[in-house]
Amino acid sequence: MDLLTFVGFGGNLARQQYAAETSETKPMIQNRKGSTSMVEMTTFKYGGFYDVPRCLYFRYRGRRFLLQSAFDEDLDEYPTDYSVYILPESVGDSVLVCTPEFFSNTPMACIGQIPIDQVTFDPTKRKELDASIFDSFVVDQTQRSK
Repeated sequence: MDLLTFVGFGGNLARQQYAAETSETKPMIQNRKGSTSMVEMTTFKYGGFYDVPRCLYFRYRGRRFLLQSAFDEDLDEYPTDYSVYILPESVGDSVLVCTPEFFSNTPMACIGQIPIDQVTFDPTKRKELDASIFDSFVVDQTQRSK
């Protein structure tokens, strides 16, 4: 794993570790309900971590997804949902997407929300997730682009 340091995003400006993994999909035995089955796990890159990754991105079915759960200063806590974005193809794999500079310089629109507890991560919550929960977002975006 390649580790890079950056300044966090949202209300959390503490130094964070930015974990860089290659984006690929591979099988793993696990599912959201805890029973044993074969699911496709997708590696992701993340920035900021408090219980779960608070900003992460990955490739899935030809799309680049970004999930964000930024600290809410008014509530003094993190939200229970991820905001879901599709990144433009112009964003390269070497770009640090979970930085304040990225959010201020990259035009993108939120395409939905997903409860964090519906996302299945690997046991460390820092390497892989079951991206099949995002199938509906891929279908929605494909239909909109026609």
